[in-house]
Amino acid sequence: MKQENDYNPLALDVPHEVKRLREALNKAGYDTPHIAALLRFDVGDARLPAYRAGSKELAFAMHYAKGDAPLNTLVQLFLLGATVNLEAARVAFAPSTPEALLSMGLLEERDGGIATSFQITPLEHLLLLADPHWGELKPKHVVSAGAPSIALAQATIRRKSRSTLDVGAGCGIQAFFAAAHSDQVVGVDRNPRAVNVAAFNAQLNGFDHVEFLAGDLYAPVRDRRFDLIVANPPYVISPESRFIYRDSGLKGDEIAQRVIGDGAPLLEEGGYLQLTCEWAHLAGTDWRDRMAKWFGGTGCDACVLRFTTVAPDVQAEMWLRSDPEVKAEEVPERFRDWLAYHRAEGIEAVSDGIITLRKRSTGPNWIRFDDAPKRIGQCGPSMERAFAAVDFLTATHQDETFLEARLRLAPDVRWEQRLAPTPEGWDVRHSQLYISAGLAYRGDANRQGLSLAELCNGERTVRQVLESLADPNGPPLNIPGVLAVTRQLVEQGFLLPEKEGQI
Repeated sequence: MKQENDYNPLALDVPHEVKRLREALNKAGYDTPHIAALLRFDVGDARLPAYRAGSKELAFAMHYAKGDAPLNTLVQLFLLGATVNLEAARVAFAPSTPEALLSMGLLEERDGGIATSFQITPLEHLLLLADPHWGELKPKHVVSAGAPSIALAQATIRRKSRSTLDVGAGCGIQAFFAAAHSDQVVGVDRNPRAVNVAAFNAQLNGFDHVEFLAGDLYAPVRDRRFDLIVANPPYVISPESRFIYRDSGLKGDEIAQRVIGDGAPLLEEGGYLQLTCEWAHLAGTDWRDRMAKWFGGTGCDACVLRFTTVAPDVQAEMWLRSDPEVKAEEVPERFRDWLAYHRAEGIEAVSDGIITLRKRSTGPNWIRFDDAPKRIGQCGPSMERAFAAVDFLTATHQDETFLEARLRLAPDVRWEQRLAPTPEGWDVRHSQLYISAGLAYRGDANRQGLSLAELCNGERTVRQVLESLADPNGPPLNIPGVLAVTRQLVEQGFLLPEKEGQI
């Protein structure tokens, strides 16, 4: 049963042993809170630190994890890359055995003890096996959850789905989060090793309605249709093809264009496609105009949420720094190669973010570009409301129609003020409305803006709100300006139409 094929390293024909392994991990408390307490670090986000070989962080972690208690043994083995003695492993893996896990390819004998070539990382309710951060990165390396995959998971619109597709599945994180609200999930990856690892993770996490297929993008599922497609493809704009998980081998941002253009036809009506990616700003071209062409003919509305925009040298430095295989003496030449590539492609800046498409075959489709605000917790509900907001604003684009709408404050809107003392009393130095969860937009709030927000209680029409705002003893109300502000508050989620089902 031990797998010799490097592309299929784990035996998948002993699910009962994988179930016993999960039982042992659960019994030992192999989760983020217990591990954080053992290794003495604060959990600042959803992920555990990466303990790289030779680092001071690893040395301290090994000190705190010493001992033969089951959790200590499992942390030494699966998070820190240490070799443990057989008897400690036998206790930690009960009711499974080291021999069974050796046979399936999870463990190996090393230096008179037991070791592994994998790591297992807890993430919320999941345990994710992947290739380790402490070893050499090879082209087929399967990474665990990183910042882009976490961002995509947080932004995913999690409605009930009959069929969900995870493109560039890697270790399976998007597929497993989607499993909770999907009848069926399929993950696709061009790396056969990733498919093997993800299938193992499906067993480890008890998902029997999730399958994984090997193939490039949509090739294995051309004849299927999906209510939700999520994609974290190898999107880095670079001259390299070093790692399957990072480099597509395609020019510029062609991978993002392919995910969109080839994926849109596989969406059911009303279905969503969401991907994380980089895109290029080409010299002499407005990036919005260029990206708008990607969505033409897809039959989809599109929301482009931009996280950052950086110069080519900043983007190159970021990715080269994050590559542990790049040695210091290699940096100058590799850096020059990246910058030369960007110049040859006419790339003057690189943005990253999340693109969301919704299949809508009736009426003209719309495109929204926005800079992402701070993101707090799950943003899927905010993303879905953003689509509903543009639908509403499109339907009420004429002022007369908009004036008859009834709006109310969203429940997660907050008002923040900071005051400073003066000889005359307290002076307001800062006044903002902000959203406290999801896409956490903020906006300065003057007296008129606060009155507008307060008056939108779902009972008055916009016309009645404007009449209430008018000061009979003051200058005339700037109706176009106030309407523009009101529409922006709807677009960003501060105000919701009172009519049920509109947002």
